[in-house]
Amino acid sequence: MQGRFSAIHDIAGAYVQISERYIRPAINKMETLATVSNSEWAVKSREFIVWCDDAVGSIDQLARTTSANMGRNVEQHIKSMEQRAIEANEATYE
Repeated sequence: MQGRFSAIHDIAGAYVQISERYIRPAINKMETLATVSNSEWAVKSREFIVWCDDAVGSIDQLARTTSANMGRNVEQHIKSMEQRAIEANEATYE
């Protein structure tokens, strides 16, 4: 169960980062884009597309990093819980 909680923690953390860095800013940029004049539309929409392409690359990298670290983090949390159980057991018999 501790391993599942650890994985959920990692995934939730990645989602929060993606939301804060990319989803909310993308929504804000779209709202701003909706207000630009016709004369600015071509330039501003192109800037938004470039920003989105960069964001997709960054999101992909964050997902890869999270995935790569998840197994190690699960193992670390399980070992920590195992050590606490051993210490609690030893304290019981002292």
